[in-house]
Amino acid sequence: METKLLKIEVSGADDCLWRCRLADRRRAVNVAPPVFEMNGRRRVARLVGVAAVGPASRLAHGVFEQMWRGRFADAPDLELEMLFRVAPDNPVIRFQYRLASSAGACLTKRYGSDALEHFRLSLAEFGECREVHLSEFDESVHSFRLVERDVPDRAFANRLSLLGPIVVAEGAGLTLLAAYEHGAQVPDAFLRYDLAPNREMTLRAVKGNYCHGQPVSRQRPFATVWLQLAFAPGTGEDMAQAYRNFVLRYLSPNTASRTPYIFYNTWCYQERNKWWNGRTYLSSMNQERIQAEIDVARRMGIDVFVLDTGWYEKTGDWRENRRFFPDGIRALRDRLDRCGMKLGLWFSPLHAAVTSRAYRDHRDCVMSWDGKAHGPYGVWETEESYSMCLVSRYWEAFADELIRLARELGVTYFKWDAIGQYGCNSPDHEHGTAASTPQERADCYAFEQVRYMGKIIDRLCRVCPDAIVDFDITEGGRAVGLAFLASGKYFLI
Repeated sequence: METKLLKIEVSGADDCLWRCRLADRRRAVNVAPPVFEMNGRRRVARLVGVAAVGPASRLAHGVFEQMWRGRFADAPDLELEMLFRVAPDNPVIRFQYRLASSAGACLTKRYGSDALEHFRLSLAEFGECREVHLSEFDESVHSFRLVERDVPDRAFANRLSLLGPIVVAEGAGLTLLAAYEHGAQVPDAFLRYDLAPNREMTLRAVKGNYCHGQPVSRQRPFATVWLQLAFAPGTGEDMAQAYRNFVLRYLSPNTASRTPYIFYNTWCYQERNKWWNGRTYLSSMNQERIQAEIDVARRMGIDVFVLDTGWYEKTGDWRENRRFFPDGIRALRDRLDRCGMKLGLWFSPLHAAVTSRAYRDHRDCVMSWDGKAHGPYGVWETEESYSMCLVSRYWEAFADELIRLARELGVTYFKWDAIGQYGCNSPDHEHGTAASTPQERADCYAFEQVRYMGKIIDRLCRVCPDAIVDFDITEGGRAVGLAFLASGKYFLI
């Protein structure tokens, strides 16, 4: 797989699964293979019979994709697929590994913690190294902040670890960037980079990546998180510019989320009306008031008008509240059309009201902790609701509800709120079984949640390509990182 900037060479060797070679053909960076623990044994993905699975194909957002496949040399029943994605004019390579077995193998944890190495790189040729955090929450501004820190030589000598998710190394006119696509608030780590005195860096799983005894088959392969590698001539500033371009144009196939808009949200007045005027949050959520706000928003030059909490009858079913809006939300959408604005709606994806069809049909999907269900409790002055687990079959029902609203009401902007990362250890969902420990199930829930959020968005955008999903991260304890940016965008203050 080759672009004008680089070439991906897949070899399958035990010290170099694949390499990224620059266009000058002289300089390259080697990527060591992943290491899994299968049935209690350490398995290095040293491959034989490595071959491309067809030619590279071009995706809708201009990125080229190619799959490679090979068998483990010391375990022919194990097979590794390597999926690469790269843009023709950008140095960032996205890649993911998928492990399958034809003999009923299981992922295991002999010592009680995740035993998975995603890759190993040598930074010996790079004199400077920096770590980039994306998820340090600052209570003073109610927002997550990006923070860069230099990594001193003693960090390698002392075998320290980095959370990342981005690490940048620079030297001799070259820059290397490594990253992983997941999310969690610092200092909670689901993956980490371990440093070694020889200046090698290994990305390892920490917790939640899988459960002990998790079966792996051809029908249900194990997929790693998406990973990133960039290697290019130039300085760290050059790489930063290329990386910003990558996130803007090539990270997500859902390109509508990258369009810059000016947003107006009714919550601005709803909250102040509550605390300044002594009214309820929903007292201003009515047809007359919202029509007046739309007219003001038009004069302000707003692009997207967002109805925050209260536009619906009950959570879960997400039907418009006809008591507040006798003419329906569609009438507001028509008014917005005449004003040249798009319609946005607020959602709390984790909630389903006690009397909702969503709850009735998905009682098995309620979040629980040690057998005790979460809820019911009030949601912004609406009917009491249960908390629903997105890492269960409920994710498909919620995605289909968003698709219905896009089709029926013309919604294109979906603001997601109140999605905490933790709190479910049920054995009945898709983050572990009764054979897993409660802690494993809790860790796997927290790990998988942001991946399932991405699945919901991708399902929505396949049907409604103009849809934008904005994840409110103005509170702590939310899954902030690169994973969500591969599908949607963040709502920040």
